[in-house]
Amino acid sequence: MAKHYMSCADERLRFETKTHEKGEVLMSALNRFPKALNISVGILKGKHWFVPNVRTARDSELDEKVISAVSDLLLKGLE
Repeated sequence: MAKHYMSCADERLRFETKTHEKGEVLMSALNRFPKALNISVGILKGKHWFVPNVRTARDSELDEKVISAVSDLLLKGLE
Protein backbone atom coordinates (compact mmCIF):
# COMPACT_ATOMS: atom_id res chain seq x y z
CA MET A 1 0.00 0.00 0.00
CA ALA A 2 2.81 2.41 0.87
CA LYS A 3 4.49 1.80 -2.50
CA HIS A 4 1.19 2.50 -4.27
CA TYR A 5 0.78 5.85 -2.53
CA MET A 6 4.39 6.72 -3.25
CA SER A 7 3.77 6.10 -6.97
CA CYS A 8 0.76 8.47 -6.90
CA ALA A 9 2.62 11.32 -5.22
CA ASP A 10 4.10 14.45 -6.70
CA GLU A 11 7.69 13.78 -7.73
CA ARG A 12 8.89 16.64 -5.49
CA LEU A 13 7.86 14.68 -2.39
CA ARG A 14 10.26 12.29 -0.73
CA PHE A 15 9.12 9.16 1.00
CA GLU A 16 10.89 6.91 3.44
CA THR A 17 9.50 3.54 4.41
CA LYS A 18 10.34 1.47 7.47
CA THR A 19 9.65 -2.15 8.23
CA HIS A 20 9.27 -2.68 11.95
CA GLU A 21 10.98 -5.46 13.85
CA LYS A 22 8.77 -7.83 15.84
CA GLY A 23 9.62 -6.15 19.18
CA GLU A 24 8.70 -2.73 17.78
CA VAL A 25 5.38 -4.06 16.48
CA LEU A 26 4.47 -5.45 19.91
CA MET A 27 4.97 -2.00 21.46
CA SER A 28 2.96 -0.03 18.89
CA ALA A 29 -0.49 0.29 17.35
CA LEU A 30 0.71 -2.14 14.65
CA ASN A 31 0.17 -4.90 17.20
CA ARG A 32 -3.59 -4.29 16.97
CA PHE A 33 -3.68 -3.02 13.38
CA PRO A 34 -1.10 -5.07 11.44
CA LYS A 35 -2.04 -3.54 8.07
CA ALA A 36 -1.81 0.03 9.36
CA LEU A 37 -0.09 2.73 7.37
CA ASN A 38 1.39 5.51 9.48
CA ILE A 39 1.92 8.83 7.75
CA SER A 40 4.15 11.50 9.24
CA VAL A 41 5.16 14.82 7.79
CA GLY A 42 8.51 16.25 8.76
CA ILE A 43 11.70 17.90 7.64
CA LEU A 44 14.77 16.14 6.27
CA LYS A 45 18.10 17.83 7.03
CA GLY A 46 20.97 15.80 5.69
CA LYS A 47 20.37 12.25 6.90
CA HIS A 48 18.22 13.30 9.85
CA TRP A 49 14.44 13.50 9.71
CA PHE A 50 12.40 15.25 12.38
CA VAL A 51 8.96 16.64 13.09
CA PRO A 52 9.20 20.21 14.38
CA ASN A 53 7.46 21.43 17.53
CA VAL A 54 6.65 17.99 18.96
CA ARG A 55 5.98 18.25 22.71
CA THR A 56 6.14 22.03 22.66
CA ALA A 57 3.54 24.75 23.07
CA ARG A 58 3.28 24.83 19.26
CA ASP A 59 2.61 21.08 18.96
CA SER A 60 -1.04 21.61 18.03
CA GLU A 61 -0.45 24.08 15.18
CA LEU A 62 -1.79 22.84 11.85
CA ASP A 63 -0.52 23.66 8.39
CA GLU A 64 -3.54 23.60 6.10
CA LYS A 65 -1.36 23.25 2.98
CA VAL A 66 0.24 20.10 4.37
CA ILE A 67 -3.10 18.64 5.45
CA SER A 68 -4.55 19.37 2.02
CA ALA A 69 -1.55 17.80 0.24
CA VAL A 70 -1.71 14.63 2.36
CA SER A 71 -5.48 14.26 1.98
CA ASP A 72 -5.24 14.87 -1.79
CA LEU A 73 -2.59 12.16 -2.06
CA LEU A 74 -4.69 9.69 -0.04
CA LEU A 75 -7.75 10.36 -2.21
CA LYS A 76 -5.70 10.02 -5.39
CA GLY A 77 -4.37 6.69 -4.16
CA LEU A 78 -7.92 5.40 -3.70
CA GLU A 79 -8.85 6.06 -7.34
